[in-house]
Amino acid sequence: FLAGYMGTIGMAHGVETVVRAASLCEHCENVMFLVIGEGAERSRIQALARANKLTKLIIHDFVPHELMPSYLGCLDAFIVHLRPDPVFRTVIPSKIFEALAMGLPIVHAVEGESASLIRASGAGVCIPSGDPQRMAEEVLALSRREDKRKEMGRRGQETVKRKYSRGVKAR
Repeated sequence: FLAGYMGTIGMAHGVETVVRAASLCEHCENVMFLVIGEGAERSRIQALARANKLTKLIIHDFVPHELMPSYLGCLDAFIVHLRPDPVFRTVIPSKIFEALAMGLPIVHAVEGESASLIRASGAGVCIPSGDPQRMAEEVLALSRREDKRKEMGRRGQETVKRKYSRGVKAR
């Protein structure tokens, strides 16, 4: 089971939460985490992973946008995370729409408008930002429930087609 974060590894993104969640899953035989991206915090994130001798976390270099569908296609769940900060309450990370379109269930850790989108669509689980314990718990729960993942993925794809496709937005 592969849960992945893909995007900027910057100060706003709090990717150390993903690293700490991976650390909590070191004992889990069938769960892996993937982080793909570049940014100001990448070297710190790599150092944190090395210091904890993580075997359940892969940190991969930047991938060109045109190759992202093949990387997304390898995931079983998509992680969206921003640090807890009131300024992010009105942010909807665009990566959500790519993951929804690919039928991926989302482990969503951004409070506000984007959490409302995920809740309303039924396309994932919303957790508090900056909580590696909850992230690990939800990733583990999803790893054990293929039926739930498929249902969330189906709902996400339906939501994107119905509300967020280019055709719908153009109309």
